[in-house]
Amino acid sequence: MVLMRIAKLFMRENNMKKKDYIITLDDNKEYVLINSIEYDGRKYIYLVELENNENCVFAELVNDDTVMEIEDQVLLANVISEFARVEAENEKKDS
Repeated sequence: MVLMRIAKLFMRENNMKKKDYIITLDDNKEYVLINSIEYDGRKYIYLVELENNENCVFAELVNDDTVMEIEDQVLLANVISEFARVEAENEKKDS
């Protein structure tokens, strides 16, 4: 599955173990950590549900045990733009 290859690559690049990139949210579904960024002094994560690749979540990582989904639409747009900018920079470095 492509999603798992991406997750495993992210895990290797960031020296992580499985417990570090699989997250179970309050909906009792497992999500894979695709990427994380720092934006405006806070850490944000991009998650995709393991069973349904179309279900993604952008959330703030409050602490090791708390993930808060972004509900503010302006903040969400800004965070998604920052993820896209970071990804574009990473692709540029890789080529």
